[in-house]
Amino acid sequence: MRSPAYRLQIRNLGVQLFPGKVKEFLSAYDDSTSLPWGYLVINLHTKSNPLLALTTSILPDQNPIIYKLN
Repeated sequence: MRSPAYRLQIRNLGVQLFPGKVKEFLSAYDDSTSLPWGYLVINLHTKSNPLLALTTSILPDQNPIIYKLN
């Protein structure tokens, strides 16, 4: 079970990385971590497409999921 303090840390990360899009970030985080060992990859490389910043299921035996921040 996740504590409220943990949730606040994730929210603060979203505020810093994606200002104005915190709800979408939290939704992507919740969806990607809903299963055991779920993960969210946050790609902040300067040459990467910002539309591809949030992904999950990127391992070879998985179907990649890309979360779009509107």
